[in-house]
Amino acid sequence: MNPDERAKTLADRRELLDGRSERIWTKTDFEDFDVYRVPTELLVLNASNRRFRAEAQEVEDELGRRLDHDGDEESITALLLDKDPRVEGNKVVGSRSKDTTALIADWKRRRQERPLWIRPDGLVSNGNRRLAMLKRLAASEGTTGYDWVDVVFMDEQTYDDETLFDMEAREQLTEGFKVRYSKMNLLLTLRDAAEKQGIDWHDPRSIAETAELIQHLVGNNPNYARVQLQAVKYMTDYLEWIGKPEQFSALRGMVERFRDVGKNMEWVAANAAEHEASMLELLFQAIQAGNNHPDIREIRRLVKTRPDQFGALVEEVGEIDSEAGPEDGKEEAPEPDPDPEDEDHDAEVEDEIVTNPPKTARQKQIYEAINAAAQASRGQADPAPTKLRTAAIKLAEITPAEVLEKTSGVTREQAKKALAEIAAWGEDAARALAEDEQSGD
Repeated sequence: MNPDERAKTLADRRELLDGRSERIWTKTDFEDFDVYRVPTELLVLNASNRRFRAEAQEVEDELGRRLDHDGDEESITALLLDKDPRVEGNKVVGSRSKDTTALIADWKRRRQERPLWIRPDGLVSNGNRRLAMLKRLAASEGTTGYDWVDVVFMDEQTYDDETLFDMEAREQLTEGFKVRYSKMNLLLTLRDAAEKQGIDWHDPRSIAETAELIQHLVGNNPNYARVQLQAVKYMTDYLEWIGKPEQFSALRGMVERFRDVGKNMEWVAANAAEHEASMLELLFQAIQAGNNHPDIREIRRLVKTRPDQFGALVEEVGEIDSEAGPEDGKEEAPEPDPDPEDEDHDAEVEDEIVTNPPKTARQKQIYEAINAAAQASRGQADPAPTKLRTAAIKLAEITPAEVLEKTSGVTREQAKKALAEIAAWGEDAARALAEDEQSGD
């Protein structure tokens, strides 16, 4: 059945529910919509649903085609209802998530609380998860109880795509929504909203002004909205940097790091603009190498409190990068640990820790350089004797054989340079102690 035929059939078979209306915020005010009952079988799941945008991008890359409203109902259902969706053959499959189990239990206990929003041709704008659940239950348990559903109609003339987007985003992202968007899909939805406002991603003032305009999508908090938009900006820039433009699915589970990138860059632009270019390059190198977001936050502290060490770190990472072979170039970052919010929709997780090792020798060297600098920065409150003792213990753990080990990810030149720096520091410290003792005499 094509869209025109479906629209005609829906118009013929819909049943107006007397005395029932739904109050919905449109663009400037609340409006009351008539509520109808329609056959579930005439409704179509939306393949462009923002709830699974990042996941859809990933499976579409594997399938080598776009998902289709009419031809990929099973795959769209899996993306909406299942955890760990994956491609098998020509479709997407997964296993039921605990959120879906809760949704089914709630439906069976209370039935339908609020109507779905649909276009006249049956394409669902808001309520895709509930429709997917009904279609799956009808297929497994029979249609009784799942064959009719309450809806309101959104015609294209009054509710164009821009108006409907704003209505959907407000409805789906604000408080009271049963299942939250994952971090990535929230960011991509905010990105769409920002671009509809004409945002200039290269202008900090435009980002701040746009955050004010779309703050209603994130609890009326313009500062939070600004942080999210900055994360989107640097995710976009990073994907360009690694040669994977617009492939946001490659960054799932890494949102927190890009929020910190945005905060770092905002501070540097305001307080140390001369370091902007080197800071961004270093942050991107850190993300690609697999450094977690506490390390990324610490880089900002280095610029604030130890600019010389920041400069030395930039130089060291630049040397590692320049010495990398062609097979060790700008490969993508290691896969991060899954973000608990993406699967379980729990309260927002502040810490994202990558525990798996970098993939290549270049990544390992960069990871270790940045991590070592971050650890040193975190320990800056320790008294000098404690730092010295800690350094001695760590050096004692390294045997001469390990210094010569070729598989350690450190070249002989790098090892020689590090040893020379340690020796030079030792000579300077010993000389200072000797001079101090002589002056004391």
